[in-house]
Amino acid sequence: MIVRAITYPDPVQEYDQAFMKKMKEHADKFEAKTYYAGVGLGHGSDYQQPIVKDEDYSVIYNGIQEITF
Repeated sequence: MIVRAITYPDPVQEYDQAFMKKMKEHADKFEAKTYYAGVGLGHGSDYQQPIVKDEDYSVIYNGIQEITF
């Protein structure tokens, strides 16, 4: 499973196609499945603002998705 922290404005569920294809090809050699989970991070009071140390933050997580090509 690949988990990536994403910050606004990048979409949480989108991933780098070339990177994931490489990871999938490697997993296939071992008959393993490949999954991706994007985790969006933003400021606690406004997701569109950057995270600030020692302040609240918000998390967006839409679950995992299996990578199939």
